[in-house]
Amino acid sequence: MNMISLVAAFDQNRGLGINGQMAWHIKEDLQHFRTLTSTCAPNKQNLVIMGRVTWDSLPDAFRPLPHRLNLVVSRNPDLKIPNVLVKNSLQDLLSELPTLHRIHNIDQIFVIGGSQLYTQIIQLPLCTRLYLTEIHATIPCDAYFPEYQNRFQCTEKSDLKTEGPHTFCFSKWEKSLLLQSNQ
Repeated sequence: MNMISLVAAFDQNRGLGINGQMAWHIKEDLQHFRTLTSTCAPNKQNLVIMGRVTWDSLPDAFRPLPHRLNLVVSRNPDLKIPNVLVKNSLQDLLSELPTLHRIHNIDQIFVIGGSQLYTQIIQLPLCTRLYLTEIHATIPCDAYFPEYQNRFQCTEKSDLKTEGPHTFCFSKWEKSLLLQSNQ
């Protein structure tokens, strides 16, 4: 089974957003996200996993995210979303990942938010990669990405980019080899 990658955009304090919404709008970041999470091997599809608040934050026109299998983790046992898989806990999700992988012909697995899901999944041995958009500003936020630099090493970083008032870069982080060998 494939490993799990986290995809996130955050400010210098690892702030993800405020009041259930992103605290910025960077078109190039959204395009990068779409390309990253949609590109897959022929005859396969990628799985994007998100919490219910992240699901609710997506614009109606993009729900479910096209060309990807969408899965929402929610504690609400009555939650039903057309054309979207729903799991009621991280444990349910993890126990069913091998079956989902096989039935839906999954290529890559991406967790796209929110804060609680990132915090739980980043600690798992299956989580081996981070795709981050690092915004070089401090923006008021109430949700945060967990500490990661002591577990992951930066393997790629783009040049600085600017769009509107925002300066940012894209980076890729891999789980530290030392950490992987100790698990």
